[in-house]
Amino acid sequence: MRKLILTEPKISSDEELNIAYQIIWSIEHKKLNDAILLLDRLSEGRQFPQSWIQATKYALKNEDWSVLSEGFIKKEFIGTDGYFLLIAPHQLSSDKCEVIKLSAILGKVMSIDCVPLKDIEEQALNIFGKLLQPITEIIPITCVFACNRFYGENSEAFILPESWMIPGSLEGPVINNMARHRQRFHQVVRRNIPRIFEPDTANLLLDSLADETIGLQRQHIEYQYHDAGHATGLGIKRKIQDNLLSTYWFAGIEEWRADSVEFELAIRTLPNAEVGKLIAANFCLRFGIDAQRWGGYDYDTHATSSLFNLEYLFRSSALCIKKDKLALRNPDYQSLVKAIEMQRAEAVSITREELSLEHPTGILGCYHSIQVHHSTKEIFRKFIVGASEDMQEN
Repeated sequence: MRKLILTEPKISSDEELNIAYQIIWSIEHKKLNDAILLLDRLSEGRQFPQSWIQATKYALKNEDWSVLSEGFIKKEFIGTDGYFLLIAPHQLSSDKCEVIKLSAILGKVMSIDCVPLKDIEEQALNIFGKLLQPITEIIPITCVFACNRFYGENSEAFILPESWMIPGSLEGPVINNMARHRQRFHQVVRRNIPRIFEPDTANLLLDSLADETIGLQRQHIEYQYHDAGHATGLGIKRKIQDNLLSTYWFAGIEEWRADSVEFELAIRTLPNAEVGKLIAANFCLRFGIDAQRWGGYDYDTHATSSLFNLEYLFRSSALCIKKDKLALRNPDYQSLVKAIEMQRAEAVSITREELSLEHPTGILGCYHSIQVHHSTKEIFRKFIVGASEDMQEN
């Protein structure tokens, strides 16, 4: 009988991480030949999937990123201990243009409990009868080291699959940089929300994310439910591929629709006490960050989505103006759930209408039904955007 001999990897785990650092440094300084040699060395270890590292080396050497498609879609770039090294051209839409840069991120997947996707999917099927695309998985990560798009104060927190210039990447997962989300909460959201809302409402929203551990978990869970909302109706992948969201306004409606379906799915799958806090977490992002984006609702998709949320809060009479700030009439989580009933019902109706269309372009007619009153726009400018501008001037 042959004796089984277990061979040790040629390099240790610590050495592998050090090499990964060096690879990213080489890419940032445009020393691609050095990065290729280092990738060859990295493939001798066990911390990262060897097939992925070899494919990355080939892609970098030959500028053929199609070799990464299958591994990215199937999440085969993640090692057994959760570490991963992603290197590819990445497209980021800045304030005025779109730029593609070769970028890299060394990260580790975090363990965060969430309602299983199959349970969320089951409820989506109960509501709409069918799903035309799978729910995209959101992978929560901590960023160990990165360059270009994923490093610094303006780095990406929510890395969309289609932003990678890897053929077919739209079918892959979202990479969710949770440390960046927490940073934005502390540096931006906690500063903006009290400027926009009176104290009781501001505290209600901020308390949903205040605790570091629970807040981090809730932020991730909220993003996962949001992407479940995108999977309903015609599905976000079909809409992107068929260019059905060609204007910021239609794309903003899609974001608002995903938020609203998210709330419907959360009500059906989360404990009652948790639903209002998830809605509050969503409003922290929409009003505290997205509403302040450059160009506002005349240009930016996410700012426009925030405007729709504001419109429906006023339609439901849940929101009022109090002492020159916005205020929930009943600042508690149970009332917050009731406050979004109207937009939930509207979004579910539109989503069902999408599924009954004879041709996908009919979605434009569905979305034209969403209107915003002129007074809502004025309130948005004065009490949401204006509040943050006044703060910056002071």
